[in-house]
Amino acid sequence: MRIDVRELKRQPLDLELQEPVASFPALAALQDGGQVRFLSPVRARLQLSRCAELIEVTGQLQLEVEQDCSRCLAPCRQQLNVRFHQAFAEQLPEVACDGDEEDGLTADDMGLELYDGETIDVAGEIEQQLLLAMPPYPLCSEQCQGLCPQCGIDRNRERCDCALPPARLSFAALKDFKVEK
Repeated sequence: MRIDVRELKRQPLDLELQEPVASFPALAALQDGGQVRFLSPVRARLQLSRCAELIEVTGQLQLEVEQDCSRCLAPCRQQLNVRFHQAFAEQLPEVACDGDEEDGLTADDMGLELYDGETIDVAGEIEQQLLLAMPPYPLCSEQCQGLCPQCGIDRNRERCDCALPPARLSFAALKDFKVEK
């Protein structure tokens, strides 16, 4: 998704994009690995504007995903709605340093993405934002009881007579510990 920055000299640019998930390598790898199923294309509304030497991109992203619940393994759908703001620069701005420090700041330190030439590729930023928004441990509901660790039955649908495993008392030795003042 390359955007020509020459169009920004006159006025801000509003874009609506729709791209298949296959256009984003990391998202496609997640789907190919079976960790997630994408049920819609990536939808993006972007506004690009020039502010001095910087190009600011403000966007809203939407993507419908289906993952297995981390407790009961049932499929659960979620609509990701992500807002983001990113500044792009053709080169790093000069920064005055106090003292004798020779450490140079990187684009990441300044919160900037660098672009080269007359186009900006926003695909990497869109992909990164969507990856950050995906839940690492998806739940079908907050009340999900998960699978029984003894017999494997889904405790949301059926009851079992398995005894609960004994509580782990890793810190039991500290129960009588007292700190003297």
